[in-house]
Amino acid sequence: MLRENRQNDPLLTKLLEALQEPTEGDAYKAGTIKSYMWQAGSFLDYCAKRNVNPKTISPARIEGYLKMMGREVEAGTKSRSYFLQACSTLEILYRQALKQDRLARLVRMARKKILKSNR
Repeated sequence: MLRENRQNDPLLTKLLEALQEPTEGDAYKAGTIKSYMWQAGSFLDYCAKRNVNPKTISPARIEGYLKMMGREVEAGTKSRSYFLQACSTLEILYRQALKQDRLARLVRMARKKILKSNR
């Protein structure tokens, strides 16, 4: 599994730093941070298997990843909260860790679109 090799991944390090920064509300709990890091690892595995750089990924690839997650929810293999957590993870990764607001907004729009189609 690719995730085992991600202990020192610079993107995960940036995400962890972003999650540990003080925010406008309460700080993230340790379990939430662990879940977000796992979700981010899954996304990075998805990118690695497709030879895609997550920093320069196309909007279509991000939407494809989220659609894949949405199909898993529809099939009953993943929960809706799992999907929402994956979306939140990508939003934080792109907005706070990588400072790419355009891709963070894309994640939010794709989430809404997928949730609407899964009703």
